[in-house]
Amino acid sequence: MTSRLLSQARGTASDEPALGRRGPLIGTELVSPEISGSGRRRRIALLLLQSFLGLGLLIARVRLVDLSSVAGRLAAMQWPFVVVALGLGLLAYLARTARWRLLLRPIARLPLGDIIPIVFASTLINFLLPLRTGELARSLLLKQRRGVTVAGSLATVAVDRAFDLAIVLALAAVGAVLVPTGASLGPGWGLVGRASSWPSLR
Repeated sequence: MTSRLLSQARGTASDEPALGRRGPLIGTELVSPEISGSGRRRRIALLLLQSFLGLGLLIARVRLVDLSSVAGRLAAMQWPFVVVALGLGLLAYLARTARWRLLLRPIARLPLGDIIPIVFASTLINFLLPLRTGELARSLLLKQRRGVTVAGSLATVAVDRAFDLAIVLALAAVGAVLVPTGASLGPGWGLVGRASSWPSLR
């Protein structure tokens, strides 16, 4: 009796159509090990290509800079203000990354650790290339890493930049009201203010 029930269960299972297994993102399919292996090699090749391209652009950028002038400015800096500025700048970038993660939530739930390198990479591209190329790079990197469509993520990038513009306008309005005309806060506090608002400008 038990063997008959087991054979019937096996027959029913074999007659049912095979269902695709779902991946971690909505609408994605888990691929076979052969395909995943080739995809891993392709990803490594793209990563190496991007790394060499970024290194080449960085070297080209450094060659255009007067390093002796940069060294002179670094020697004249007030380093306590530099440390505060770096801390505020890092916090601003992390807050911006968390904000973009919230905007992405309707189309993809991603960990913060996956979004941080994409935001930093897009910022570097904005420094090196004109026409806000880093904003498009954000969507392309997100599609490459997590399979999120460019059309969907690009809309969130546009909203994110609108928030940045609103922040800059609010800071300008507050500065116009609180700081008298012609007044100066000094080079140290000016550095801190620029560092804290810099992520909204890039």
